[in-house]
Amino acid sequence: RTGDFTPDDWVLMWSAIEKNTETRIHVETGIRYVEDLRMKVQSQYDKGECDVLVVDYLQLLNVKRKYAGDTERVGAVSRALKQITIEFGIPVVALAQVNRKSAGGSSGRGESLTANRRPTMNELRSSGEIEQDADTVILLHVPEEDNDETVKEEHRGMVKSLSNAGAKYMVAIIEKQRQGQTGRVRFIFEPKYMRFREI
Repeated sequence: RTGDFTPDDWVLMWSAIEKNTETRIHVETGIRYVEDLRMKVQSQYDKGECDVLVVDYLQLLNVKRKYAGDTERVGAVSRALKQITIEFGIPVVALAQVNRKSAGGSSGRGESLTANRRPTMNELRSSGEIEQDADTVILLHVPEEDNDETVKEEHRGMVKSLSNAGAKYMVAIIEKQRQGQTGRVRFIFEPKYMRFREI
């Protein structure tokens, strides 16, 4: 980020560039409607160049049909993405926002929420249909305290020490897995390098 590269950094960068030139990754930034996205997938699929679709992020997509509210619109987008994976037989990885209430405030059920509270599936923003359509739901959580219930006992003390070192303790919560087990996976996230390391 500073632009100061050591000789070893240059070697690593050019090695990564060489690997990426062999990987067919198409990035589309101008698609606003899920119907247009489906047409793009069809085009790439017909050329044998679409093995997986990543959407960043689901709530930004629109549908050409008008809906009365945001919940209905996001539900329609979710169903359309599900149809893409069925029609073309490819996995669709869709990033989605959760309601900000998971980061603080009140849940509406008399619960007091703190910044340390982990997200849950019912907080997927704008539509419960995302949860319904998804085969797998993975929620990311960054504990701020060592006493967070998602932090393993043997990892107590890591949250603060990593934060002081410019890194983060992160938990991937596999909340739904239609064909497998649910559970949690812990990572160290190093923002300086945009790197995740499993622990």
